[in-house]
This record gives sequence, C-alpha cells and structure tokens, in this order.
Amino acid sequence: MITLVAAMSKGDVIGNKGKIPWGKGQRADIRHFREVTLNKTIIVGSATFADSGFPLEKRKHIVITREPKPSSENVAYMNFAEVLDYIQAHSTSDFYVIGGEAVFKLFMNYANILDLTFIDAEYEGDRYFPDIDEKKWRLKSKECFKADVENRHDYCFLKYAKR
Repeated sequence: MITLVAAMSKGDVIGNKGKIPWGKGQRADIRHFREVTLNKTIIVGSATFADSGFPLEKRKHIVITREPKPSSENVAYMNFAEVLDYIQAHSTSDFYVIGGEAVFKLFMNYANILDLTFIDAEYEGDRYFPDIDEKKWRLKSKECFKADVENRHDYCFLKYAKR
C-alpha cells in the first residue's frame, strides 16, 4: 500500500524556498508525521531529502534521484522506475511518500491513501500538493482542532481513500 503524507496550508501550499512555511509552529502535525512514519519505509525526493536534515531516525529511506549514488543501511537511492519495481517486489509492505511536490505528483495515481494535515492559514509558497480529484478520492475521516499553545493555527487531519 502507498500512502502520501503531507501537511498543507490554504492554497495547497506545502513548501517555500526549501522550507516548511509554518516551521515548527504546528507540533500536532510533527507528532502525527512521526507516528505515521516511524519504523516504516518512506519515499522522498532528492531535493526534499537534501533540504530537510534527513535521514530521519527509525525509518528506511528511498530517495528518488536521477543521479545514482551508493546506498547505505537506511538510505537507498533509486530512480522512479526502480522505486516502482521495488514496491512491486515488496507488495506486502507499506510505503509512505513524504514529498516534495514532484514526488507527490509522480505517486498520486499509484497511492491508495492520502494522509493530510490541513493548516488553516495562508502562507506564501512555491511548492504545492497536487489537486485531489473528488471522483478518484473519498474523504474517510476528518478531525479538526483549534489553535493552542503548541499549534499556531487551527488544523485538521484528513484521510482520503482511493475510490
């Protein structure tokens, strides 16, 4: 199973100049991301991997790249076709795609689940989550919360399943 995991603000903004626009101002999203991906295999684009201080502990990383690089114990470098072959060869495993924009677009048609955090705020951005086609995706659950001392903005956890 393939799950896309992302946080976005209004306008589907997921990034700006290589950074998460809201920074660490949404602790609930950080905890949610950790819970969802801990001890799992995550798939990440090479730019996001380079910009974000990866690798993350207790996760296996597959980095999508056009430039072959030597792999290590927890980080494998593959092109998109190799990743698809790997997923097919490990079809009983779950994979969590964590970005960035181009990687989300690549996997949108292959994904089974969208696990999203919507941050109810406007931010400037140059990276966006792909449009969610309501004909292809069904909202399974939605939990919303008000801003508090750990979360600068109101937010919702949204889970979509492929129709």
